[in-house]
Amino acid sequence: MAETTATINVRLSPALKERGDSVLKEHGISTTQAIRALWGVMARTREIPDCVLKEYSEAQIDEKTYKKNVAHSLLGIVSRSSDVTDDDLNNMRLQGLIEKYEALV
Repeated sequence: MAETTATINVRLSPALKERGDSVLKEHGISTTQAIRALWGVMARTREIPDCVLKEYSEAQIDEKTYKKNVAHSLLGIVSRSSDVTDDDLNNMRLQGLIEKYEALV
């Protein structure tokens, strides 16, 4: 029985691809070999390598900051201080919904 393969398509900025390809080329590794190695490590260890988690966490932090700023503007919060937690924002949102509901009753 012939082994089947799967294909992964990834969108990268041209600059990032060029820099990454350059590093791989310096070490004699193809893009395909690097991705296979990453998937192999994850399959063997059942964990995500720390370098991937770090990149993902930084992206998540940026996304959380963006969402918090949007929530601030939607809730009319003038001060955008970092001491407003996600729980605070959720409570303010809930309070706003309760006030809208009470106005309807």
